[in-house]
Amino acid sequence: IDDSKNWTGDLIGTYHNDRFSMKVEAKAYSDDGFRKNTEQSGQVYSAFLEGAVTGQDTLQFNAIVGNRKTGDLPLRDIPILITFEEFETDEYNFGLGWHRSFKPGTDLAVSATWNKTDQTGTILDPATLEPTAISSTATLAGPQLEAQFVHRTGRYGWIVGLGGFDGTLDLTSTVGASSLEGDELYGNAYGYVKVGDLGPVELVGGLAVESVDSPVGLIPPRDSFIIPTDVRYQNTQVSPKFGLTSTYPGAGLTLRAAAFSRLAPSIGRLQSLEPTQVSGFNQFYEDVGGTKSWNYGVGFDQQFIGKIF
Repeated sequence: IDDSKNWTGDLIGTYHNDRFSMKVEAKAYSDDGFRKNTEQSGQVYSAFLEGAVTGQDTLQFNAIVGNRKTGDLPLRDIPILITFEEFETDEYNFGLGWHRSFKPGTDLAVSATWNKTDQTGTILDPATLEPTAISSTATLAGPQLEAQFVHRTGRYGWIVGLGGFDGTLDLTSTVGASSLEGDELYGNAYGYVKVGDLGPVELVGGLAVESVDSPVGLIPPRDSFIIPTDVRYQNTQVSPKFGLTSTYPGAGLTLRAAAFSRLAPSIGRLQSLEPTQVSGFNQFYEDVGGTKSWNYGVGFDQQFIGKIF
């Protein structure tokens, strides 16, 4: 174990006018790690464009292309022990969105996204830490389509939406020249209502119907020592959401509480228009597809003076 030497470079360009804006970025980084085989390096290239086609319609496009090389990261149970493997991940993500404003407080958003992730894990020689011929590769790819309608009137705010992901997971290995593949399917529909003007209190209630069909027996290279199988997990559930926020500006205090359920989507589905938080509590985590969970939270935000929270 020793110190870590690292560097990061970031180049950004932007352009704006009355009806159009864009941003392009190139980023690179390298870190030799705190011990052998914890090094990492990567490059990420991204572009975002947005234009107002009319006074009510906006189109958006984004693209992300990245590469990441690491040793045995993330760390396992005993960080100081070296695991003799390395990983290389390539990411391709392209999205197109349309936003329509019908009138103040009433909006429609539609997005289409295609994503592909390739990850290769390679076993290292324990004596030299050089790559061997033993490796496995997982490829996750597929499109997703979503739509969301938002309406705000008086003390009420409504959000309803639906979406679907139709992807594939392919797993290949040099051991026995084996190859497996499976379909990843996920669909959801949801509705949220936010009620304000109740004195200091704001209430949030929601309901989501979530359906997942995931090849849980196909393990990415990170856990390639587990023998893959053709086991699938299928489930559909109704997930309620409840939240409460109470704000006291004079005291600089905000109290929050939430309880919500969720059925995690397949691993290939990376983005969503659905609200990511319920009364300030994050409801999306990188769980295995098909994970069912109930989450409960209470919290407070306190502003003392000026910019001290």
